[in-house]
Amino acid sequence: METTVGGCIYDADNVKRVKYAFDKGHQVASHTWSHKDLTTLTWDQIALRRITGATPAFMRPPYGKYNDLVREASGIRGQRVVTWDYE
Repeated sequence: METTVGGCIYDADNVKRVKYAFDKGHQVASHTWSHKDLTTLTWDQIALRRITGATPAFMRPPYGKYNDLVREASGIRGQRVVTWDYE
């Protein structure tokens, strides 16, 4: 399945793809739509949208950047912030 870079996740075809993966038991996590640095946003701007009807259990912040506000907003939503390492 090829998706155009910059295409909207809420387009009908993309919604169908995400729902299909979720319904088949695949993990769907949040990485944000606009790819903004979450450490520069306010509480109200750290928002998550739903396609599956479920809140993703994990959120990977763009650029791997997060702060206490991002961690708190994710925690209240029942999400764990996940990043990566190079080992």
